[in-house]
Amino acid sequence: MIVTLVLVGVLAFGAATASAAANFKSSSFSVNNQGQLVCSYDVSGLGNVSSTTGTCSGTNTAVYQCINNGGKNPAAGNKTTVTGNTSTSEQVPVHNGRAMGSLT
Repeated sequence: MIVTLVLVGVLAFGAATASAAANFKSSSFSVNNQGQLVCSYDVSGLGNVSSTTGTCSGTNTAVYQCINNGGKNPAAGNKTTVTGNTSTSEQVPVHNGRAMGSLT
């Protein structure tokens, strides 16, 4: 059985920083060894706040299909596609208008 996994991630910061000029210096998305989405970030321009809410959301799609002993993928009806969503939010500390870290 072959499984193909596609993951799309989104990183957002809360309304407390909406009036500030937030600037994503860097952001990346990966999957750790436990299969969890990890959103890493470095955001500046968050204003004079001590923390803000960070949210990491993702949509994942897995396609299950059988490959025969000849390495072929027959045109059979036993292919299955499964889609799901994942999301986590937590308070992120802000120091001098900047937040760095990751959400899992």
